[in-house]
Amino acid sequence: MGKHKERPPLNIASEPIDITMEHEPQYNKEQMRMLKEIFDQFDVDKTGKCPLKIIPTTLSTLGVKMKEEDMEKLIKDVDANGSGNIDFDEYIELAKRYIEPEDDYNKLYSELRQVFMIFDKENKGYLDIAEFKAIIKEIEPELPDKELDEVVEEVDADGSGRIEFEEFLAVMAGGE
Repeated sequence: MGKHKERPPLNIASEPIDITMEHEPQYNKEQMRMLKEIFDQFDVDKTGKCPLKIIPTTLSTLGVKMKEEDMEKLIKDVDANGSGNIDFDEYIELAKRYIEPEDDYNKLYSELRQVFMIFDKENKGYLDIAEFKAIIKEIEPELPDKELDEVVEEVDADGSGRIEFEEFLAVMAGGE
C-alpha cells in the first residue's frame, strides 16, 4: 500500500451547520476504494491531483451527457480552490452529484463492466495495450512514455499484453 499524505480529520464542530441541507450521501468502503482507484488511475504522476480535463471523460464513462457550457460551469464549481486541478476531495464532491451511494457491490461491478465496455468497442473482452495507452494519453498527453509503460505494467497484472476485464476490475475496485 502506497504512502498517502495524511489529512487531518474533519472537525465538524468547527464548521457551520446548515440544518436545511439534506443528508449528504455517504459511500461505503468499497465505493470509496473504487473512487480512489479511479482517481489514482488519472493521477498518473501521483501528486494527489488530476487535471480538470478528466472531468468530461469521467462523466462520459458514467453516461452523463452535458452541454459544453454546462460542463465549463461544472468544472469551475468543482475546482473549489481554483487550482486548475481536481484533488480527491473535489473528485468526491463531483461523484456525489452523479453516483448514488450503493451498498450492493454487484451494482458497482455492473457499472465498472459498463465503463469497460465503452472502451472495448469491439466487445473482445479485453483492451489491447495500444488502446489502453491511447486512452491514458488522451487523458494525460504530457505523460512521459516511461511512466505510461509503468502504468500499463501495473494494470496488465498477468503480462499478457491485454487489459482483461478482471484486471480492469481489480484495479478500479481495489482488488488484488
